[in-house]
Amino acid sequence: MQSYQLEIKQDDGELHVITLSLQHAVLGCDDSADVRLPHASVSPIHCKIVCRDNSFYLIDQNSSTGTWLDSEPLVAHQVYLLPKSCVITVGEHFTITYTLVNSDHVDETLHTKEIAHRLVCELLQKSNQSDSRPYLLGIQGVAQGKKYKLNNLRYVFGRDEQADVLLLDNDISRRHFEIRIEEQYIEIADLFSKNGTTVNNEPLPENRFISIVHGAIIAAGQCSFRLCEPVKDYLNQLNKINMEANHSSDTKLSQSISAYDHHKDPSISVSGQPMNQVTTETSSMISVILVFLIMFALAGIFYIIFS
Repeated sequence: MQSYQLEIKQDDGELHVITLSLQHAVLGCDDSADVRLPHASVSPIHCKIVCRDNSFYLIDQNSSTGTWLDSEPLVAHQVYLLPKSCVITVGEHFTITYTLVNSDHVDETLHTKEIAHRLVCELLQKSNQSDSRPYLLGIQGVAQGKKYKLNNLRYVFGRDEQADVLLLDNDISRRHFEIRIEEQYIEIADLFSKNGTTVNNEPLPENRFISIVHGAIIAAGQCSFRLCEPVKDYLNQLNKINMEANHSSDTKLSQSISAYDHHKDPSISVSGQPMNQVTTETSSMISVILVFLIMFALAGIFYIIFS
């Protein structure tokens, strides 16, 4: 994972330099913040820097005095891609120079995973029988069997009638937990609930968002939910098919090489390359070809069915 350096300068001239490589780094005046900025103009959880696919993003957490990226004010809860070097202003007291470390492999263009995610998302949206948006599936309690689609950017779950998702469970607080949808990832936070919230049996910290992924089990009161992301599930299935194809091709190649070795000197090379190197390259080429064939076949099937 990439690292980045924060050069934190206060109005009084005091300077601090730190290097981080966290998936999530919270900046704020709260004691639990990863980068603590003790000043009245800084909110407890002011903003955060998150890493996705080797790129870093800045998100203002609805702070009271705002966050700026190179003199441009951020819209709360919107995701902003950080360039390799920039200036972040937090509140009225802190100026932070952000610099990406070891950035040789970081590019602001779309990454392979992002491209695959968008392609599958578009494919599912075009098919009337599929919904690409994530949802929570109730698996226990009053939520059992219900499907809660996450079409908006944020949802509050609780017993309050004004909650986005009403859960009539006496063990659930009026505002129990919140889910946010940001770009290609989903986050959850416990809203100071009386009985707490767990994800995969791990208790959540209060009022601090963490990422959750496809298949995560969320428990609150007597209710539990499974996070379902159709796009991620589809990509996982493609990856599984690819891995099985790779295993099958590797097995056949190994058998062919073993038969070849019975009759040939193992030190023989092809085109000046050692035999083991040629084998590895051949296997990689076959894997790539198989992936393309599978993707092409699936696209053809979807076109025939839904056109």
